[in-house]
Amino acid sequence: MFREIVFFPDIFIRWADKITPSDYRDYDVIISSSDYKSSHFVAKKIKEVFPEKRWIQIWGDPWSLDSTLARISRFRAKYAERKLFCRADKIVFVSELTCDALVKMYPCYSKKMCYIPRSYYQEINVLRKEGKQVYDVVYTGSLGVGRNFEIFLCAVKEFNTRNKCLFKVHFYGNYSNELMDKLQKFDFVTVNGTVDYEEVLKLFSQMDALLFISNKSTSTQIPGKLFDYFGTNLPIICVTHDNANLRDFLARHSKCLLFQENFVSVANRIINESFEVERGYSPENIAKDILSV
Repeated sequence: MFREIVFFPDIFIRWADKITPSDYRDYDVIISSSDYKSSHFVAKKIKEVFPEKRWIQIWGDPWSLDSTLARISRFRAKYAERKLFCRADKIVFVSELTCDALVKMYPCYSKKMCYIPRSYYQEINVLRKEGKQVYDVVYTGSLGVGRNFEIFLCAVKEFNTRNKCLFKVHFYGNYSNELMDKLQKFDFVTVNGTVDYEEVLKLFSQMDALLFISNKSTSTQIPGKLFDYFGTNLPIICVTHDNANLRDFLARHSKCLLFQENFVSVANRIINESFEVERGYSPENIAKDILSV
């Protein structure tokens, strides 16, 4: 609590004290991107000196809607958020769900708001091999509160007992002892420690499918790993926790295979179909979209 009060909006808030706005006189556009939220406070300082410059704010994780914030932090966040939105020329959200929620929360700023997804980092094409007997699926990252993976793993277990083709699921991350116990109940699951981002990209090239597990059903956030998944030609198994809006978003992408308790239909598509990179999410295309708002 003390840290949240002193270091508001985050531990990098003193960044704004270190810059000299006149150093940015020759720039035409200011782009600030969070997280960290202090990025917007730095841009605000420049905008106050050069109000004619166009300011584009890019928001990743929602702020005042963040359910993990303490009550006093949420109150301060909402007050600061409103002031930042007021000064922006354009407000870009990387989650369509968050954008929809903020448009309703701040109708007076809705004309400034739009949705532009984040891009994938690197394009990865994996050579498809026919006639495989074992298919590898990977999940990289956290498994926090609200991410229910056990129903999915039980369905994979049921599939493996009834079919010659087997699926193995590989988890990479730093998990609690409780989560480790749950994962290690399944003999087709391997649990590994955290790896750096370059290693994650190498892992993608060794897999047959990628696993996406959404946040809890009330969340408007879309975990960023989904967009890096879009940079591969691999199918994405999506576990969505009854989040109807998120399911609608995922259903627009043919490579997103929506898991609905029965793994058979998902497995058959992985075994029998080919998929493509979602090039609409390339860095080049997303950068053009941002600069054209």
